[in-house]
Amino acid sequence: MMKKKFLGLLVVGFILFNLAAPGTGNAAVWAWTNCEQIGQATGANPMVYLTTIAGSPTTFTQVWFTLPADKANQMMAMAMTAQSSGLHLWVQVDGITGGNLTTMNLTN
Repeated sequence: MMKKKFLGLLVVGFILFNLAAPGTGNAAVWAWTNCEQIGQATGANPMVYLTTIAGSPTTFTQVWFTLPADKANQMMAMAMTAQSSGLHLWVQVDGITGGNLTTMNLTN
């Protein structure tokens, strides 16, 4: 009986830990997107405002993503090129509700 209670508490604890863990349910995903806006909050890393396009394996609409500091200049250049020339971006993001953008490539 004691073993069952311990096992039950262990399972409940595991579930609660995963629900409270940062980023839970926000796994990294790949998506084809349009870049709608590029911006930067005061003192923060640059951000891009993205919406997925038809055929994307993931869908989200008008979501802000933060660019990594070490790649911000290159990614901002790609985002501006995509905006001005009608190209799309193939991106890897933390999740569909916003967060960090980790990889970006220009596509047709």
